[in-house]
Amino acid sequence: MDDWVVFGSRLDQKSQFGFDDFFLRRHNEHLIGGLVLWNVGLGAVFGLKSYTPWVISVVIANILVVWVVRKYMTRLGVNPLLAAITSPIFLLLSPVGTLSYWSFDQVFIFTLALNLIHFGMTSHSAKEIAARDLFGALLSCVGVFIFSVSVITIPVIAFVQIWHRRWLRAFVASTPLALYVAWTFTYKNRLPSTRWLDGTSRGVNPLDDRDLALFFSFGWKLISRTVWPNSNPVVFVLVLLILGVGVWYLRLDSSGPRSAAFAAITVAVVYVGGFTWSRGVFTDRIMRVDPPDRYVAVLALLLLPICLLGIQEFTKSLSRGRENLSSSVVRTIALTSIALFTALTLHQRFDQDERISGFALGSKARVFEVANDPNIGTFPADQFVFGSAWPTDLTFGDIVRLKRVGWL
Repeated sequence: MDDWVVFGSRLDQKSQFGFDDFFLRRHNEHLIGGLVLWNVGLGAVFGLKSYTPWVISVVIANILVVWVVRKYMTRLGVNPLLAAITSPIFLLLSPVGTLSYWSFDQVFIFTLALNLIHFGMTSHSAKEIAARDLFGALLSCVGVFIFSVSVITIPVIAFVQIWHRRWLRAFVASTPLALYVAWTFTYKNRLPSTRWLDGTSRGVNPLDDRDLALFFSFGWKLISRTVWPNSNPVVFVLVLLILGVGVWYLRLDSSGPRSAAFAAITVAVVYVGGFTWSRGVFTDRIMRVDPPDRYVAVLALLLLPICLLGIQEFTKSLSRGRENLSSSVVRTIALTSIALFTALTLHQRFDQDERISGFALGSKARVFEVANDPNIGTFPADQFVFGSAWPTDLTFGDIVRLKRVGWL
């Protein structure tokens, strides 16, 4: 649905409101400037007859994310071999499967990965501003421009510098936040680019009915889904226990790993609060479905490396406590358990992918049916192609325009 908003109403309004409005006007409540330019750029080069260029670009983005996750794991103290084996798992085989092929989901963790690189570059003890501080801040600015949800991490990065009394470095680290604030007071005040308005204009106010019970309900479902396709309270408790073990082992560690872990947990808590505040009522109480993959993946990226450290250190303690149980045997058991647990989720993951694939193929068939209709010029230009499915913001007029420029 989100993809068609870019190729539908945004392109339609570009000539009316200008190029700056085209990529800076908000999508829901987000800035998606980089995502808009990337979508339209691929469309201009490859057209819209195949989704393959989008999938390839998502795979390339995921390679960067996997590299960042591996570096994050090793910084926490996870064995390098274990980090190399497990870092791709949650992107390729885990429950958060849509991030392996859909850009509007994958961008959540791609921009977060850019901010994690920024955090890593600020992890030096010098009081003076270094080139790495500037480059890290630039990466975060790019991340916020691509998709502004990642701005949540910036105050945490700046606070770490303030905590160590690195005032100038804190100022540099916070520049992406300043850019976001400037956008908030300008382009964010405009209506969304979609032809239909927010849920509030349709008689549904997603901000109503929020309470502590909602935050708890949405939060535990998010956390349990980091390792399991469907929300499960038993899995939630298990993840929380393993996370606690990881934190326990980090409490006496050097300041670097401990600082990284607690910063990640802080960001995760803020993300849970933000996701619940903005989408909790609609998802949990109106639609009554599990939290979407894109929200789950953010928590998986931040928290699962700490959980993996907990598993590693716990198995090490077992090997020390039993003379007849070698460390290599313990590592083998740990890796086998992770592989088996991941494999158990695959059948549910495939079911989910099949449902999403069916929706995508059906949408594609409908678009090409309209595009190839010889009478398309007689259709009402402002009528939605998908009829009552109004969130898919694509009209017959959009199809005519896309055919005219050779994209369809």
